[in-house]
Amino acid sequence: AVRGAGALARERSDVAAAVRGAGAPTRERSVAAAALVRGAGPSATAALPAPVADRFAHRLIASAVLSSLSRGERERAHRAAAQALLATGDDDELVAGHLLESGPHADPTVSASLSRAAFTAAERGEPHAAAAYLGRALQERAAGDDRGQMLAQLGAVAFDAGLPEARAHLREALREYVEGPGRVDVLTRLAMLNLVDARDEDLARLFERELTGEPDPDVRLAVETAALDALMILPARQAERARRVAAIADTPTTDPLLQRVVKAHRAWVGIEQAAPDAAACAALARRALDDGLLLAEADRRSAYVIATRALVLTDDADAEAAIAALRDAATARRSLRLRTAAAWFAGELALRTGRVADAENHARLGLDLAPGQQLDIFSGGAAVVFVGALAERGAFAEAHEFLRGHRLGGHLGPALWHVGMRHARARLALLEGDFERALAEALAAGELRERQRRSNPTLAPWRSTAALALAHLGRREEAAALADEELERARRFGARLPIARALHARAVAEPDHATRITLCSEGLTLARGAEAVALRLELGSAQASLGSRREARETLRPALADADAAGAMLLALRARRELVATGLRPRQAALDGAAALTPRQRQICELASAGKGNRAIAQELFLSVKTVETHLAAGFRKLGVNARTELAHGLAA
Repeated sequence: AVRGAGALARERSDVAAAVRGAGAPTRERSVAAAALVRGAGPSATAALPAPVADRFAHRLIASAVLSSLSRGERERAHRAAAQALLATGDDDELVAGHLLESGPHADPTVSASLSRAAFTAAERGEPHAAAAYLGRALQERAAGDDRGQMLAQLGAVAFDAGLPEARAHLREALREYVEGPGRVDVLTRLAMLNLVDARDEDLARLFERELTGEPDPDVRLAVETAALDALMILPARQAERARRVAAIADTPTTDPLLQRVVKAHRAWVGIEQAAPDAAACAALARRALDDGLLLAEADRRSAYVIATRALVLTDDADAEAAIAALRDAATARRSLRLRTAAAWFAGELALRTGRVADAENHARLGLDLAPGQQLDIFSGGAAVVFVGALAERGAFAEAHEFLRGHRLGGHLGPALWHVGMRHARARLALLEGDFERALAEALAAGELRERQRRSNPTLAPWRSTAALALAHLGRREEAAALADEELERARRFGARLPIARALHARAVAEPDHATRITLCSEGLTLARGAEAVALRLELGSAQASLGSRREARETLRPALADADAAGAMLLALRARRELVATGLRPRQAALDGAAALTPRQRQICELASAGKGNRAIAQELFLSVKTVETHLAAGFRKLGVNARTELAHGLAA
């Protein structure tokens, strides 16, 4: 966007620069610059002397004139054009395009125009352009500029754009604001940014200093609620944060925004500590999301984000709507970070409900959107979902290649999302059949989780995974004990999926077929998606072992259909093997033709056959263009077609 703004400014100022080179009088030069930059075109040359008008005979000539000017001459020409446009009250962004190409002169009208242009660009959802305009406004250093406010705004749009300078801008703004609401706003934004990329370990101490001796109860409450974000990255201070949340909850306030912020943090503390139960945590999260107040603040505090994820982890029915609202808001303001968060949550929800192909698509988009090479909490969450989806799909080589490419295959630190990645690696090893490595990875995830004092099975179900690995290694008693411990914790919290996972692990560890049937039957009343398929497979296997082959077939048939539909290839392969063991010959998975398409591939091929381009499809399905291209290429290959015009025939065949 910045390059586009600069290019537009340069193109429209060619004529103004040529006027300067032609030696036209100052008044005529200003009039010509203003008229021609606005796009008045050749009609504006009528008022100019013939030698000057001749210089505008063709755009190529104007470009040649511009290239013949020195850097100083070009800068003066851009400034002359900007001043002429300012004098006529022209569009601030048009003026800003010229000012980006000229140096500072401590002019308050210039910094004011640039600030207005930045506001317009930010409102239109162009944070890169807004950041460029604000950066240039700060260079002007005009008398009367509110540098603290300008730096705070620059930090905000830099956050949306995913620029690494956001933290430095906010830190500088903090030095400008000694006290007042501006300082509280900057502290709030810094805490949110720190939650995202966890780079500022001194921020918690900064908040402690801010709270020391603060007499105003309203200011103190605002700073305390912001401090909760800063403490979220410090596992050792989880208990302190829980105490602060409880204390703040008892502090009376009439501010509806702060009331909702506190509810969101109460919900998240409940998720971490598995107390209160899942229903109570979900209810707190839903109340926090009331009225859209937190959604409007999603770029400057974590409350909307953590309340939404609380709904995901409690398997709440409102989770999908909350994610969609975040995605729409992030798309409107073109916030890469918040769009990445929405993709992560959508992928996590899809994976929890067994929609493996959808989970992979959302995670790919989150990773494509992630700014820079270093993963933060949002893009790291998307990476966890991506590895998990690839593992469920059986794409082991691709999963390992991704881990190597992002240096996630070795030692992992204490970042919030690293525990999830440990568990994803454990799940990958389990599905590959490397049970020793799966056990080691699951235990490592559990050790880190316990060190962080986060015991809730919804955050990292390492015990269930470790129990499955132990059962496959023949250590059934250990597996059963670990699964029972997880089942007790999961029942106490009450979220459906962790209970179903624990029941599945317990069933795999159970040698008695009748008991396995009871465990699986209970799990199927709670599970959805891939976990339901896995439970059906265990149930069908137990039924077949007891000689009930017909009953086993009735159990395994829908398991095969669901696994195929979800894109869970490994589960589908096992379902076929189990059906063959009952004496049934199920159809093989189609390798080509329309029947071989995954649900997402079919959807994209149908949209492409209707005449939609890749970018339009990506926008409609909230996917990256790269993901659309990948699915479309696979669709072409399976359908045996070479052009979009042939897709309709291939789909109908």
